Amino acid sequence: MSIRKWSIREATEQDIPALCELFHTVFGVRREEQHNRWKFYGNPDGPPTTFVADHDGRLVGQCALWPTRLRLGMSVVMGAQALDGMTHPDYRGQGMFRDLAEKGMEVAAGRGIEALYGLPNEFSLSVLLKADWANIGPIPRWVRILNPSQTGRIPAFLGPLSDLVAGFIPNGGSHGLRIDFQRPADAEIEVLLAEWRKPGKLCRVERDLARLNWRFDPGSQASYEWVCARSNQSLAALAVWRVSPPSGTAMLCELLGEEPEALQAVVSGIIGRSRAAHCATMHAISSLPQANLALRKCGFILRPGPPLIVRKLTVKTLGANIHQHDAWQIFGADVDTF
Repeated sequence: MSIRKWSIREATEQDIPALCELFHTVFGVRREEQHNRWKFYGNPDGPPTTFVADHDGRLVGQCALWPTRLRLGMSVVMGAQALDGMTHPDYRGQGMFRDLAEKGMEVAAGRGIEALYGLPNEFSLSVLLKADWANIGPIPRWVRILNPSQTGRIPAFLGPLSDLVAGFIPNGGSHGLRIDFQRPADAEIEVLLAEWRKPGKLCRVERDLARLNWRFDPGSQASYEWVCARSNQSLAALAVWRVSPPSGTAMLCELLGEEPEALQAVVSGIIGRSRAAHCATMHAISSLPQANLALRKCGFILRPGPPLIVRKLTVKTLGANIHQHDAWQIFGADVDTF
């Protein structure tokens, strides 16, 4: 039996450079240090509960719980999203990630975090299920074809024709609403947020101005764009989207509003912008019934989505059952990768 040569400790902001290097080693993607500072230490819901494996000053593993307020029924509790689980390839098979996860959950519970959720990859899923998380089912992934010529699967001579044909896929239309591409005033957003906070035994990531301003801040190093649909001068719906480098995929990150035609209008506006930006496809994660209807009307098709896993950290009765799949309403930026 191999002797464990690493120790577990809580991460600090000074670990960001080393964790960015570990991220590149594990996932093959460079993540800027500024992104990690924004993500983990600018969060209005508080600092993360992050534990790392340290081998003689070298960071070789991480499990992070990202504070995220959850609206469960009509009550708001402190929750967290599990993300950025990493084990250096040289240290796999040693039980490291499970040890990190269990230590993180123990400390998070002591800090008042009551419920956890995540949409993990296959490796993290298998480990977290052994740590008493529950896989309650997939969250739908929606895909819209924009410019087939950009997928790399279409012969060059057919590219222009394929893009022309893709232009005939239904896009929902504006329904006579005025579309603009700038962030609306706070007071207008508050009206949509008040509508969003409808009663019901639902499980959702809490939304307020502080979260929206931080989540879509340039400090994230993602170029988010706001899109609004207006009836006369009133804001009927808003959406936020971005282009994900290096793939060039368009990502639909936020969608707020109750009127079906207004939701279609903002999504339609983004389809036009993302086609003009030469994106091959647009992706959305959504289990919101009204959003899913709008996505279908705008030419999105359903694809297999990631698993939603949950873990309760309190003995208290919560305002909604986090183990009930159809109680969850997840959309876009509720997942950290959006």
